Amino acid sequence: MLLTLPVKEKNDSTLILKAHLIDYNPKKSIKEFGFVVSLRDSSQLQTSSKKVFTQNPDSCKAEFLTLNYTDKDLLFINPNPTNVEPKKVFVKSYVLQENGELIWGNLQEIDINWGSITNISSTASSITFDYVIDWGSDCHSIVLNNQGRLEYGFFYHTLPNPSESSYIGKITEVVANDFLLACLFGSSQFSKTFTVENLQPRTTYYFQYYTKINGQIRYGEIFSATTQ
Repeated sequence: MLLTLPVKEKNDSTLILKAHLIDYNPKKSIKEFGFVVSLRDSSQLQTSSKKVFTQNPDSCKAEFLTLNYTDKDLLFINPNPTNVEPKKVFVKSYVLQENGELIWGNLQEIDINWGSITNISSTASSITFDYVIDWGSDCHSIVLNNQGRLEYGFFYHTLPNPSESSYIGKITEVVANDFLLACLFGSSQFSKTFTVENLQPRTTYYFQYYTKINGQIRYGEIFSATTQ
């Protein structure tokens, strides 16, 4: 049996894809393993001419199979702020045995978020982190189209899964001139540092990213940090 494992490591253009061979039998030689990736939908994922990323059989000697999948197309299907439906990547793992038998893993749906969270640190009463986004080659037009319209930020709570209906604090920003200036000076990547203060010591806080436009909200990455 082969399982496609959920993706927990990702950024704007890279997914760390993993699979698990259950009851792995080293006597059954593996010729190839990889992942079929669809950037649009999951229909006919196994038979259509979707992208297939494979690994050398020499790496197929363990029950856990890992492959770094880097594709700038991931960036360009980031959630469109005018569409509240989450954008997804669909992935299935597979192994091809020497006897020609093809084994498929289960389907995994991966939400793609704007940006990523880095450099998380804390004190006894505060948590600091960087929000990083790469707008890619469409940097200028994306920012202009959403300037002053797209609200983004973070809800946070001491309970998991904070949201607009359940939070103890909120960070709110609007796409504005700081994004545009980064684009005009030739950098598609933008980074902003946030610090949340007046927190309780030795407490874990959960943060959920969100975007909001025309009153409609969608959620993105969740991360947690603990004060000292």
